[in-house]
Parts: sequence; C-alpha cells; structure tokens
Amino acid sequence: PGWAAVPLALLELTLTMAVARALELNAPLRPAVALFVGSWLVRGLVERGGRVISFDVAGDSPRPSGLELHGIAGEVEEARGDLEAALAVARDAGDLVLEGVVRANLAQLHTEQGRLDDARAQSEAALAIHRMVGNRRLEGIALGNLGPLAALQGRIAEAQACYEGALAIAREVGNRRHEGFLLASLGIQRHGQARLKEAQENYDAALAIAREVGDRRGEGIVLSRLGLLYAEQDH
Repeated sequence: PGWAAVPLALLELTLTMAVARALELNAPLRPAVALFVGSWLVRGLVERGGRVISFDVAGDSPRPSGLELHGIAGEVEEARGDLEAALAVARDAGDLVLEGVVRANLAQLHTEQGRLDDARAQSEAALAIHRMVGNRRLEGIALGNLGPLAALQGRIAEAQACYEGALAIAREVGNRRHEGFLLASLGIQRHGQARLKEAQENYDAALAIAREVGDRRGEGIVLSRLGLLYAEQDH
C-alpha cells in the first residue's frame, strides 16, 4: 500500500534538505527545493490504493478549501498523522519554508474535518512564517486561505479584509490564478450579502482571468455563479 512508503519518504525529505544545507543553497534555490520536495511529500503521503487526498500546495485552486477528500475517515486521520510527522521533519531541519507549506496543508485538512479553531491556528502560523521569511507570494496565499475560515466562523468583515489583502499581494507578485480565485471568493461573499452589482463585477473579473490563464474548471465555477446571479436579478 501507499502508506508503507511514508517512512522512506520522510527519510528522503530529511536527506534532501540536509544536502541542500550542506551545499549552502540559499534563496532562491533552497526555498525552491523545499517547496518541490514538500509538495511531492504531501501528495505522496496521502495516496492509497488509487484513492487520493489532493492538496493544492500552491493555494491556487478555485475551490475555497483547496482540498478534495476521497476515502474513509480512518485514512484521513492517517493523513493527518503523516502531515504532523512531515511538520516535525521540517522543524527539525530548521526549514521554515517547508514548515509553512505543511502547516497550510494541515489547516486545509482540519477545515475539511470541521476543526476550524485548529485550522485557523495552523493558517495563522503559516502566514507568520511566510512573512518572517519574506515570501510575498506564499504570504498572499496564506492570507487568502484565512478568508474562508473567517467566513465559516461568521467573521464576515475579517473574511473580506483577508481576501482584499491577499488580492493586493496577488496583484503585486503577478499571481494571476490566485487573483482570480480571490475575486471569485469576494464575489461569492458579496453575492451572499445581496450586493449584486459588486458581486457581478468580481465574477466578471474572475471569469476574464480564468479564461486568460486557461483555468477551465475555474471558468465553469464562475459561470455557474453568474447564472445564479442573473436568475436573482430577473426576479
């Protein structure tokens, strides 16, 4: 089974990051190595028998949580344990970039299981790390990921502030795909508040970006939201 590869994967991660340190790989090479190995590990940790928990490490997915779960609850708990093991490896190695990535994925897993306080704690820790190391792209993604959590807990003004702050960063660093996701998220929030004109503006902008970057899934999601909005405007 896929889970049997976990100890080997953790060992390989440790050795890879040790080599990176020995070679004195610093920015931008070491963070790039950390992100590559981290994203590979997180995906590999949660594969089993053809059923996959798919984590969007980059945070660019149009789905609010960035996480799809397939399989039984026991497997999800195993995934949680393995992510926590990966977090321990990152902390032992002193690799803040990888630690931030793993914490973000733990936050997504907690969100899917309804542990919103735990998800918020992990998301805030990831955000603090990305700010500490000065990675604006990941800072924007982490800030944007706090938006849905705030909304789920009824903190609507905070959610909007997270989306708008993350949107500014996405534009600053040229992350068009994440910009589109944030615009769609703002549109959904404003749609729910019956601020239909603003929601349509957000949806239209998100749709244009989805088409620009070739995100067919995101395009379909935004079109469906626009359809609902038009139906409400007709009544």
